[in-house]
Parts: sequence; C-alpha cells; structure tokens
Amino acid sequence: MKHRLELVSCNLCGKDKPRLKWRIKSSMYYPKLMNALSKVGRDPPEYFDIVQCRHCGLVYTNPRYSSEDQTESYESQKPGKAKETFIQKLRKTSERNRLNSRMQEIERYAKGILLDVGCADGKLLTVAKERGWKVIGVEPFGKEAAACRKLGLDVKTGTLDTVKLKADSINATNLSDVIEHLPDPSKTLEQVHRIMKKGGLLLVSTQDIGSFNARTGGKGWDLISPASHLYQFDKKTLKAMVEKAGFRTIRLYRDNNMLRHYLNFAFAMLSRSIVFAKLFLYRLTKSRSLRSQLKKTTLRYWPPLNDHVILLARK
Repeated sequence: MKHRLELVSCNLCGKDKPRLKWRIKSSMYYPKLMNALSKVGRDPPEYFDIVQCRHCGLVYTNPRYSSEDQTESYESQKPGKAKETFIQKLRKTSERNRLNSRMQEIERYAKGILLDVGCADGKLLTVAKERGWKVIGVEPFGKEAAACRKLGLDVKTGTLDTVKLKADSINATNLSDVIEHLPDPSKTLEQVHRIMKKGGLLLVSTQDIGSFNARTGGKGWDLISPASHLYQFDKKTLKAMVEKAGFRTIRLYRDNNMLRHYLNFAFAMLSRSIVFAKLFLYRLTKSRSLRSQLKKTTLRYWPPLNDHVILLARK
C-alpha cells in the first residue's frame, strides 16, 4: 500500500509559499522508520522535504505523513521489554536528576495541578507526584497510558482534541519533546491556554534548529528526523507560536547543562560503539571523499550540547 502524504501551510503564520531547505533520502537516514512502515504495509517515500516559511521562518516537513500513517509508524517502532543494562541504569539515575531539576524550575512559578502532554512512560509525573503535585497526563498511545495507570498515575489515553479537560483548571503544563511531533501545534497551544488557570505556567522544550550542532550539521543533524519531527523550532519561532496562543514569555534559553550533556554523551558512546564502528566502515566503502564521509558519520554522535531550547510562559 502506498504511503499517504499531505501538504500543509505554515502553522505559525498560515502562509503557503515555503522554500526548500533540505531534501533527505529516507533509506539513508531512517532505516528503522522504513522497516516500521513496511510492517504496517506502507511503502515509504524516496525522500522527505524540509521547507522554511519565507514569511516567518518556521521550518517544517512538507509534504508529510498523514496522521494515520504517523500513528501506525510510531506504534510499530515501540521497543519491547529488554533486560536493563548497567549503562541504562546509570542513564536512569541521570534522567531522574534532570526531572527533579525540571520540577524545581516549574515550582519557582507554580504549584498545584500539573498536566503533562505526551507523558510517555510517566517519569515526570512520578517525580512530580512525589513532590506533592496532583498530576494528570495525556498520552496518545494506549499501551503507554495503560502502563502509567498501573503505576497509580492519572493518565488519559488520547490527545487534547479527544480528552476533555475543564477550562481554567491547570496550574502548570509541560510539553517536553512533544511540540515538534504535533500535526497542529498552534491548535494544541490554544487548547492548553484554555484549560490553564490565569497566571499558570507553561513549559515547552524542543530541539533547537538554531543551535550550533544544527547549523553545523545541516541535514545530517541527528535531531532532524523529518518523518516524526514535523516542525523544527528556533528561539524566535517557538516564542512567536507560544505568544500567538495568548501566553506571555517569561524565560527563553538554550539548555546548557554541560556536565549532564557530556555524561549522556559518554553513556551513548559506550552503548553505540559497535554500531558506530559498523557505520564508520560502511561509510568508508563509498566513493565519496574521506572528509565528507567522516563528517556525516561523526555528526550523528557529536555531543548534543545546547541542542534544546526551553521556554517558560504564563497565561
């Protein structure tokens, strides 16, 4: 069965005259996605186009998979259960410390009821609950939502379109590594604005296409992932989209926890060493110049320093 692609206008300004920024071959950059789509009977496209709005500068995938194909490919890529390794245990400790730091930052501005949109396995909700918050999660994937409920978390299956929450009922909302996946982030932010109390806090975290690694790596940047990351924000476009929904930005910065980034990079390098070696040898067998191959190989394993932008805003 053929893939289903849809053309979209700019989600920030509504204009429909983008310029082509990058064209990315599917088979070269996304073998896992290609396999996942094959499992659900979809023929993947030969390439993805990343475009940039000429009017406001928003970068996005266009055309892109339909919502149905996105859901199917995500579900088929979900990893199964596996024995936890020593490296994974170390990373889990690092991740818990990061989430406590995230909650400390939120608590500088709000307290009470926390909504986590796209809560995945509920790690942030668990930490927040331990810190005295009443927590609510919204997760589109049924298996993950059910696993969260087994942990005693109030997690609803669906999206803000299907899960009806009361207006003016939430003190703080977290959108971490979520907004880039949303088919209509402007609409989602408007929905979040409706359900939040006046003075409530919104936290958005996403990969930053204005970062050093993104500008250096170009279409080889590890976080591009055009099939699933439908939008690529920088500080300017993220701020504009959040404020368009009615929020007032109070803080906007790049994540620069250098120690954490280097530790995560060290853990990643240890766990990926065999894959890296195979990829390196594969690149060397191609006819392109050695310099070009080294660049493409190493960019995907470069430390993700300052690759994320974090925005805090009030209703």
